[in-house]
Amino acid sequence: MIRRMFFLKKKYVLLLLALALFSLFFFTGFIKFLLFLCCSSLLWLYRRKPVDWQQTEKIEGEIYLSPVDGEVVKIDKWTDPEAGFEYSEIRVKMSYTDHWGLYLPTASEMEYLKDMPGERMNRKNLSLVTTEQSGPLAKTDMVLRSNSGMASRIRFIHCETGRIPKIWMKSGDRGTGAACFGYYPFGGSLIFYIPMPSDVLVVVNEKIKAGESVLAVCKVNE
Repeated sequence: MIRRMFFLKKKYVLLLLALALFSLFFFTGFIKFLLFLCCSSLLWLYRRKPVDWQQTEKIEGEIYLSPVDGEVVKIDKWTDPEAGFEYSEIRVKMSYTDHWGLYLPTASEMEYLKDMPGERMNRKNLSLVTTEQSGPLAKTDMVLRSNSGMASRIRFIHCETGRIPKIWMKSGDRGTGAACFGYYPFGGSLIFYIPMPSDVLVVVNEKIKAGESVLAVCKVNE
């Protein structure tokens, strides 16, 4: 039950709850307020929100939901120089207090996942860095293969202030649309690559919700 409500392990949730209660009964004044505030804030930041399963396969194409809560900062197109595939590129910035959960954008299988070392980037510069320039940066790359055979990519760029995403899925694991596959402590930056032809349904500066906001529809029959 606790794991369904928080990203933290059960023992840490119980410890924070115990500290919060301890502060109420055994401390007074500013120390009481500060300790209770710290424990409550950590529990709130590590909370998990329920997201209903989403049907993402349609007759006319495939729906891609937002994998995170955040703000769209840039929309562009990118061509993979090695394979030649074209993608719609959607860049999303998460603030420190946005919900940290990571959710599958469509029913899919994890095909590739790798953390890569490098220099960390300020999340404010997400819209200024090209895909090629993000190559040497510290990042986590993942490739998802949908049930219709379409491959999408997500690049999490590690920020100067923040932590790397905690991803539970491994290569070969499958999940339904909007299934939670990890969390991104204190938020960060990510670039979502959706295979073309696709219609992007969000605009720059739009606030999006994980598992709820539709980012794009991919036309699988074209």
